[in-house]
Amino acid sequence: MGLKVYIMQKRDVKAMSALPLYISVSEKKSFNEFISSLICNTASMNLSITACNVVNTSTERALIVTNSDECLDVLDIDATKVIISDPHHKHIEVEQVYISKRVLKSVMKNYTIREKFQSRSVRSSKTCYTLICKSHNCDFLFRASDINKSGMFYVREFLSEHTCPIKDKIYPKFHATSKLIGGMVKQKFKNHKRTYSATEIRSDMKEDLGMNLTYIMCWRVKEQALEDLRGKPFASYGKLPAYIHVLNTTYPSSHIRMKKHKDNEFLYIFVALTIFIQGFDHCRPMIVVDTSYLRGLYSGTFVAACTMDGAGHIFSLAYEIVDSENDASWTWFFQNLKEAYGEREHMCVVSDRNPSIIKVVAGVYNNVPHYACMWHLWGNVKKIRKS
Repeated sequence: MGLKVYIMQKRDVKAMSALPLYISVSEKKSFNEFISSLICNTASMNLSITACNVVNTSTERALIVTNSDECLDVLDIDATKVIISDPHHKHIEVEQVYISKRVLKSVMKNYTIREKFQSRSVRSSKTCYTLICKSHNCDFLFRASDINKSGMFYVREFLSEHTCPIKDKIYPKFHATSKLIGGMVKQKFKNHKRTYSATEIRSDMKEDLGMNLTYIMCWRVKEQALEDLRGKPFASYGKLPAYIHVLNTTYPSSHIRMKKHKDNEFLYIFVALTIFIQGFDHCRPMIVVDTSYLRGLYSGTFVAACTMDGAGHIFSLAYEIVDSENDASWTWFFQNLKEAYGEREHMCVVSDRNPSIIKVVAGVYNNVPHYACMWHLWGNVKKIRKS
């Protein structure tokens, strides 16, 4: 069975290993008319399972259909009986079936890049898709059509041989759009710890596909790939209410606050989880505050408050995102910090010598002194010595 089906069943059924095999069965009237694909339990439905109409969803994102009554070996299945859903599928031939026109167009786009030629569409609609070589008097032809208004496309004709001159076949950068190349390299951005720069993209495209891309083009490719994987930045801000709801549900009694402008635009967010609040009672009565500037499409400042536990390890207390370091943002931060943690005997606040922090701490707290961080002081001393 496919991985997605297995995960869904594993989540709902604890004794998954005790169940009989689950398979996907596709009923069909003919090869050109697929009716449905459903999950069947062979024990509960008393089915006599043969290879007829078996749909294998675990191989290369494909639905595989066969009419054989013998035992199936996936390696022996005819490639033309595959419903292709991978937009980067490389092998193309007559009688292939693509799950949608969008996938088919992406496959052909990648094909023209790999083969280094330029194509143009002579017919493109909901029911047909025809490509020819842009060079005149060339025999290259690709023709596919819709299968009974199902949305799937069947390859009717594919003449891959070119009869055009070599000078007409090579167009190094014509098809190199950021969206297309971004779809080809986005798998390398799934690991957020990996750094894959525009220079590396440029080198890989030159080595793998023979394309000479500019640096700015590769930078756009990287931005497009990250957008495809993580969405647009402004959309992430729209998910903050849902994120806060999940945090409050997962960590009850947490202190989470968000402040917005009058026009409903994001301004501040403060997060102090329950485990942070409960743990502070067993830590030293000292709060260290520091900031880091956010870089990206939307600027801002990340504020973190932490302390030290009995073993001398750093223990997080709260974090906040604000627009900038000013009196209003620091006042909002320390008011929420006091509301979440209160005041303790011999408590103090440690930070750099930011005037706003010193002023706000004295105004929000009654008997909590402010101390300058030695690390920041030493950094200032080194700057003075260099100057």
